[in-house]
Amino acid sequence: MKTDDHPEEDDTPLLNNVRHREYQSLIGMLQWVVTLCRVDICYATSSMSRFSVAPREGHLLRVLIWGYLKKYPNHALNISNIPPRNEDKISQKTIIDFANQYSYAKEELDIHFPIPVGEEMEVNIYFDSDHTHDKRTGRSISGVVVFVGGTPITWKSKRQGGVQTSTYGAEISSMRLAVEEAITI
Repeated sequence: MKTDDHPEEDDTPLLNNVRHREYQSLIGMLQWVVTLCRVDICYATSSMSRFSVAPREGHLLRVLIWGYLKKYPNHALNISNIPPRNEDKISQKTIIDFANQYSYAKEELDIHFPIPVGEEMEVNIYFDSDHTHDKRTGRSISGVVVFVGGTPITWKSKRQGGVQTSTYGAEISSMRLAVEEAITI
């Protein structure tokens, strides 16, 4: 999507029934492309899928991104055990030792649990929000990407349930979504 594009403000005519089904079909195809590891179009697909009930001509033009996919065919996922490069990373890792607080605790492992092979891989979770993404409702959108090593294993772009009055509130909602993903992993 273009920067500062707000499809909710589109006032072009509504699509007829045939074009409406075509729009829904294109959204379905884009959702499959995202599922098949094209993370780069997740945000745009999520943003445009909310207009599936009553799409307009301008919305249909926005989902015709096959030229972009053809121009950038190698933007799919790469499997890697090397963590993603992040120049902003703090040079010293923070080590939190809770052993003295929970010395009585012991993790129960299944005796049939497989023995790990290879090095432990780092898990990184990145999240962000677009405050008041929707100019009509004032709702923000959250994005979360989870990396194990250098491979994104799950990603999500989701409209927030409530209206946030500040960027801070929108970021906190995105962080909650990221924490839910961390708990799941």
